[in-house]
Amino acid sequence: MKKLITIGIPTYNRKTEIFNQVEIIFNFIKNNSFENEIELVVIDNNSDFEIRDILKIFIDENKGFFKVFKNKSNIGMANNIIETMKYASGKFYYFIGDDDSLDLDAFRKTFKIIKSSNYDTQVIITGNDNLAGYKNLFSDINKNEFRFKKNLISILPIYYIGNANTFVSTKYLNEISDDRSLYLLNSYPIPHSALAVYNLKKNDSALLINTALLKKGAGAGNNVVTSWSLINTRFYFAYLLDKNFNLPKKNFLKRHPEINLFGVLNFLLQFILTYNFQDTNKERSSLKKFIIESKLSFLIKILLRISISKFIFMLIFIFIFIKNLLLKKKIITFGYLRNLYQEEKKRKLLKKNVHYWKSDFLF
Repeated sequence: MKKLITIGIPTYNRKTEIFNQVEIIFNFIKNNSFENEIELVVIDNNSDFEIRDILKIFIDENKGFFKVFKNKSNIGMANNIIETMKYASGKFYYFIGDDDSLDLDAFRKTFKIIKSSNYDTQVIITGNDNLAGYKNLFSDINKNEFRFKKNLISILPIYYIGNANTFVSTKYLNEISDDRSLYLLNSYPIPHSALAVYNLKKNDSALLINTALLKKGAGAGNNVVTSWSLINTRFYFAYLLDKNFNLPKKNFLKRHPEINLFGVLNFLLQFILTYNFQDTNKERSSLKKFIIESKLSFLIKILLRISISKFIFMLIFIFIFIKNLLLKKKIITFGYLRNLYQEEKKRKLLKKNVHYWKSDFLF
C-alpha cells in the first residue's frame, strides 16, 4: 500500500540526535495509528558506528513503516538527502534534520488537512513565521487555516522552501534524478527545494497550510562558521536554483526577500570578518576555488573577490579601530580580533545542534 507521506532523515555521526529524533517520530506514527499512511526513512552517511545497532529497538518493533540504510562511504550531505528521497514510497516527501525539533501537534493537524484535501497539488507549504518569505506567502491566511494558490513560482521565496516546512510530490523524482538532470538536485545543500521548484514548473500551484511544523526555525547564524559556508548556505544555493530553473528576473527580490541593502551590507561584513579572522588557510583556499568553479554570475564573483581583498579588509579594520578608540577608549590589534573570532568559532563548533557545514558537505 502506497504511503501518503515519507519523512526522510539523513544523518551522520550523531548517535544521540538520531536516536532521539527517531524515537519521537516513530512513537508519533505508532501512537496515532499512522503506520499505513506515514513512513520514516533514515539513511546514515557511513558513520563511525553501526546505525542499526543504535536504532535496533525501533527496527525490532517496525510494522512496515520504518526503513534504515547505511551508505558504504560518505557520499556528501546533498547526495545523502537525495538517497532518502529515492527510497521514499510516499506520495509526498518531507525532509527533516536529525536535530530539528518537530511540533507533533502541528504535524498532526497538517497531516489531517493533507489527507482530507481534494486539491490536485504537487507541493504543500507550511507556515514558519521565523523565516523571511513567510509574509509573502501567508499574509492572507490565518493560523491553522489553509488555501490553494496558483501562479506561485514567480514569487515563491526560494530559501523558505529549503527548510523543513515543505511536502513535495515524488511523482517526478525519477525525471530529475537521472544522470542528465541530477545536477539540479545535488547542487544544493537542501535538494528537496529543487524538487519543489521542478514540480511547480510542471504545475504552478500549491496548497498553503499556515501551521509551523518546527518548534523553532533555523536562526540566521545556524551552520555559519566559515566564509565558505556563509555563502553556500545562506544565498548561493537559492540563487543557483533560481538560475538553473530560469525563473523570471522581474520578481527576483520577491523570491529572495532576505536580500536588501542592509542585508547585503551585513552579509558582506560578516563574510569579510569571518574570512580574515575565523577561516583557516585551507578554508580560504577552498573558498577561492569555490568562487572560480561555481555558477555565480560574473558580477557576484567580482564582488566576492573584492570583499576578500586586503584593501577592503584594512578599511574595515581601520573603521573598527577608530570606533573602539573613540567610544571605548581602547586600542585593538589584529591579534586581539583574531582571538575573539577564533574563540567564537570554537563555541559554535561545540554548541549542540549547530552544524559545521564543511565545503564538501560530508555529513
